[in-house]
Amino acid sequence: MAHCGACHTPRNALGAERTAATFAGGEAENWVAYALNAQSPAPVPWTADALFDYLRNGWQKDHGVARGPMAEVVNNLSSVDADDVRAIAIYMAGVFGPPSPSRIQNAEVARTEAAQPRSGNAQASSSTSAPNATTPDDKDGAAIYAAACASCHETARALPYAGVDLHLSTGISAPDPRNVANTILYGLPARDGERSPIMPAFAASMTDTQIGSLLAYLRARFSQQPAWSNVDQTIAVARQAQAAFLQTAAEPPNITIHVPPRGQP
Repeated sequence: MAHCGACHTPRNALGAERTAATFAGGEAENWVAYALNAQSPAPVPWTADALFDYLRNGWQKDHGVARGPMAEVVNNLSSVDADDVRAIAIYMAGVFGPPSPSRIQNAEVARTEAAQPRSGNAQASSSTSAPNATTPDDKDGAAIYAAACASCHETARALPYAGVDLHLSTGISAPDPRNVANTILYGLPARDGERSPIMPAFAASMTDTQIGSLLAYLRARFSQQPAWSNVDQTIAVARQAQAAFLQTAAEPPNITIHVPPRGQP
């Protein structure tokens, strides 16, 4: 479990884990590593069974998809003995602890919203306004959602063949929009040999302003939380990180081959 704490525990100014805040949330590679205790922002509380499915398969119907560095973790766990993964899930469920009455109530609201019939029709979705939509940006966000997102996230198909119902998204209910911004920019690429959910990347087709409008709409429509702050800065940093990643991935490896002079071994 020390491996989990390396990302999911906040660090002090010197980079050491804050032992008094174990599993209270941290970050890795410009992704938020959500709290794994009672401070978890997940709309639906985690259970041992849900954790096992997530760690084993990389996605879970009530919680969404593993992305960023967490995707590498679950990829590694896919080859670990199932009993060992189950042991991790049972231990972490104990760390989360029993949900409070307010969390249970909020989970019921999220599940009720998620259970509403979804048309799969992007045009129908475009007429559905967010509960707090009062600005032009929210209207722009609704139009962008209808055009780019609703065809997957507003379908009755089950995961992994469609997007998770965003009422259940931890990222959208979290206090930091970073992971949602990263997912919109990077997408969820298909992985060889896996049937996990996929999503196109929108870095090339959406401007920062459009992504900001979409984030505002998603937060207002699909969560019970207040609006995010510093969204513009979050998007800018996420785009810079993606550009650096793509540049590094495109560069050929710097390999030096030593050829000894003729006659030497």
